[in-house]
Amino acid sequence: MRLQNAKSKYPLFLLIAGSLLAFSWAQRPKFSKKLLYGTWQYTAIVKNGLERRDFGTADTMMLNTKEFHYAIAVLKKEAHGYYVVQKTSKDSSPVQRALEFHYQPIREAKNLIRTFYIMHLSDSLVIREGNTLFCYKKKSP
Repeated sequence: MRLQNAKSKYPLFLLIAGSLLAFSWAQRPKFSKKLLYGTWQYTAIVKNGLERRDFGTADTMMLNTKEFHYAIAVLKKEAHGYYVVQKTSKDSSPVQRALEFHYQPIREAKNLIRTFYIMHLSDSLVIREGNTLFCYKKKSP
């Protein structure tokens, strides 16, 4: 008789477990390209464990629906072009996305493409290229 009761509770267990799994899947962080749009202020660049944090308010990266532009006065760097969001593996990026920057031809770099893996995205953004992390905070409009 006990065996029969256990069998009758098994479908109920499957229903509850399936519901919990579906709920947890629905609650996972969802990627939205719109989260990228706006102006991002540089807060840090970390390369090989060395950190740089002396950025001013003009040191920014702008992303709109298709284009990027960044200016880092303290490093005397400025670039623009268009970008594409690529899907990646969870091993490459916890967000499973990367930004592929297609630079507009400039003197020192013609048809340059760089890939930055998105490590974190909310009101702050962290992207990684090789062993370099670029950290930003969303600038108020």
